[in-house]
Amino acid sequence: MKVLISPINVAEAVIAHDCGTDIIDIKNIDAKVTVNGVAGGSLGASTAEIIREVITTISDPKVIFSATLGDLSGDDIPLAPARAQDFIGCGVNYIKVGLCDFENPEQATRLMKAVRAVCPKEITLVAAGYADAARFGGLKPNQLIKIAYQSGADMVMLDTFVKDGKTLLHALSPNELFGFTKAAHDCRLGVALAGSIGIDDFPILHVVGADVVGLRGAVCDQHDRTTMINPDKAKALMAAARAFQFQPAPSQSFTAAAPHAF
Repeated sequence: MKVLISPINVAEAVIAHDCGTDIIDIKNIDAKVTVNGVAGGSLGASTAEIIREVITTISDPKVIFSATLGDLSGDDIPLAPARAQDFIGCGVNYIKVGLCDFENPEQATRLMKAVRAVCPKEITLVAAGYADAARFGGLKPNQLIKIAYQSGADMVMLDTFVKDGKTLLHALSPNELFGFTKAAHDCRLGVALAGSIGIDDFPILHVVGADVVGLRGAVCDQHDRTTMINPDKAKALMAAARAFQFQPAPSQSFTAAAPHAF
């Protein structure tokens, strides 16, 4: 289970690198969109300039660099491929596509296919959506799996769209997360889970089958994702994560409560 930390600038990226994170995910947490009156931005896109500066400064071939194209809608279908090409040109390894505001799953699949067409096979393409989709009428988690599979993506990700203290595990139960990861793995998709999670959630996320866990607030003061990443918190979290990875999984089993994608 890899750990992803999301810095917003070079200084934070250096902290993320120094603490030993596996994936440095460059994004802009101030990028806001509104869907049915709900403000978001959990998958806000950074700029090519910042992404390039981060990758050049870190200059570590062992690190996976990730960037998100933003919280996208159906209107972004013509624009997303060019943005992806810009970010690929900066040297990222993962491209995350935030599937936020779409009329139907078919429209989201068209966008993902358009991005896949410009991504070389060595680029990991991630279809990213929201565990709390019911709060704003977004795509359902099982729909995301089908979209990812049909578009040729490599991974599917769940985050939380509304940042009000509710976490991934408020949105979906462990049984539902287990069903989601099982359905994705059955489709040969990797699974990333995020959404205001912390080290205390790692045992459950490990058991349900997450390949990647993503976080930001857990390494910020007061668990406030709008503040700067705290080096001491980042080091403590990664030390705990490394120790946890060598521990046996908790003796807890789940049943697949979430339906398969097909």
